Amino acid sequence: MLAEPIGGGFKMKLLEYVFNRVPVAALTACASGLPESVSGEMLLEPELDRLMQRVIAEIDDLPALNRRQEHAFTAAEHAFDWRERGRMLRDAIAERRSAAARGAGTPKPDYGALESAPQPGKA
Repeated sequence: MLAEPIGGGFKMKLLEYVFNRVPVAALTACASGLPESVSGEMLLEPELDRLMQRVIAEIDDLPALNRRQEHAFTAAEHAFDWRERGRMLRDAIAERRSAAARGAGTPKPDYGALESAPQPGKA
């Protein structure tokens, strides 16, 4: 269970739990920015009292919790493909270096490859 509403965006702890195949219960604010395919498999509530009530109500349903963690893992595995992101970053850096070596001066950054990549949580 994660109840740390401080700061913006999702908490990296959530992905650590998901990738370690742990069912997740958290405040909704803690999952802000996660793809719906991942956060939809978590027990999320906007308020701590409601989150605690939901955990108490669902904690003994091991098959359901296991399904949730399996689905969250599969969704996160596809949404956060670090190898592909690394390749795109490498290519963007190589492109910039190549332009500078050709004497193009200081090229305007072209992040087209990164911008055209699928964005987790965005349609």
